[in-house]
This record gives sequence, structure tokens and C-alpha cells, in this order.
Amino acid sequence: MPIYKAPTRDARFLINEVLAHTDLPQVDYIEIYNYGTASVNVGGLALTDDPNTNKFLIPGGTLIGPRSFLAFTETQLGFALNNDGETLFLRTGQRTIDAVKYEGQENGKPWGRY
Repeated sequence: MPIYKAPTRDARFLINEVLAHTDLPQVDYIEIYNYGTASVNVGGLALTDDPNTNKFLIPGGTLIGPRSFLAFTETQLGFALNNDGETLFLRTGQRTIDAVKYEGQENGKPWGRY
């Protein structure tokens, strides 16, 4: 059963889905969901699988519309997702906004919140 750290009260977005086991033409990805009622700027936030290093910085000015999704592929992220499972972090500087731990995945079957 995946565990996660709940987002802070002011956050309106979270890591929603992870696909970490694929064969081409499918690609691994991390999806963020804005569950708020207004667009949110996620530019400058980091996605990483290492709590000590912000591996991927979301480009400045990146918006997610209300009740909308935004996915970043393994190519965009610049790091591979572990199909055996791992913890992913959505961070601002050194502060974790959200974290998810997913277990091993079958090929082509993502983990997602519901």
C-alpha cells in the first residue's frame, strides 16, 4: 500500500500518478494534479527521488489550471524512475510539499491516488 505525506494546508497540488515501468513507445512519468479552483504556478518547484538533491526544477511560469493535470516524462526529468518502487518528492527549496512512496509496478500500469 503506497504511503504519502499530506500536502501542506496552503498547497493545492500534489503528486497524483507515477508510471515507472515501461517499454517504448511508453515512457515513465510523474504527474502533478491541481485540486484547487484556480490556476497555480508550479514553476521553480523540484521533483526528485533523492531527499538531498533537487534533481528536476519545473520551468518558471509553469501553470496548472484548476482541477488539471501536468505530467513530466523521464526524458524531461533527466532521471530514471525505479520500477521496483521508491519515494518521490515535490519540493520548494529544502521544504517537502508532497512525497509519495510507490511499490514495484507491472509494466505499463501506473500508481495513482484515488
